[in-house]
Parts: sequence; C-alpha cells; structure tokens
Amino acid sequence: MPERTISIMADFWNGPYAWLKDASDESSFVGVNIADAVAGFCGEPPVSAALERDFAEWVIGFERHYDEPTFDWQAFHSRGLALSHRLCDELCGSFRVFYDKPCEDPSYPTDARTEIRDERIV
Repeated sequence: MPERTISIMADFWNGPYAWLKDASDESSFVGVNIADAVAGFCGEPPVSAALERDFAEWVIGFERHYDEPTFDWQAFHSRGLALSHRLCDELCGSFRVFYDKPCEDPSYPTDARTEIRDERIV
C-alpha cells in the first residue's frame, strides 16, 4: 500500500489542483499543495506535460466560471475524475489518488471524496 496520497481538488490563486499528505492521515485535510496551473508538478512526482496541461485547463475553467449559474458541475467532475484516473495510471501505484469536490459545488456533501483505484493493484 502506498505511503502517500495525492488528492485532486480545484482551488483558487494560480490554479492549485494537487495536494499531498501521508496515507496514515485520515483527516479531511487534503494536504500540502504540490501542483498548480502555473508550475505543474515540477517533476515530483514525474507527470507528463500533457496531463499537467489538461489539469491546468480544467482548474482554470473552474476559477473563471464556477460561480456562473450555468456552470456544469457534472461535466466538471467527470473531467476531473478522468484526469485523476490518468494521474493514477501515470503514477503506477506509487501513491493513493483521490478526487475531492471543491466546497463551492452545491452538491459538495454528496460523494465529496472518491478514491481512484489502480486496477493493476488487487
């Protein structure tokens, strides 16, 4: 079992989207920010440039439009979950990966956190 977790959650100011913490920490705190739309992951952990670019587009869209009445939360989460699955694939089981809804989502309390399972690990 991996010793660290990465949580994917959109937030504000430079588009932070990835957060790291020890896997034994079961608190609701997502962790320390390790990636944003400006700098990406900075090589640790190694993530493809294409995935960093897609995360940046996703989080910037959130920052710009989350408060509009027509913001499509379902599409936003579908894309965030798909990106989280890609991250899990790239990390090859070296981290537990979670997707967390931002609290700005009106349905935030419902399924607020989803663990992304690496299908190669049983």
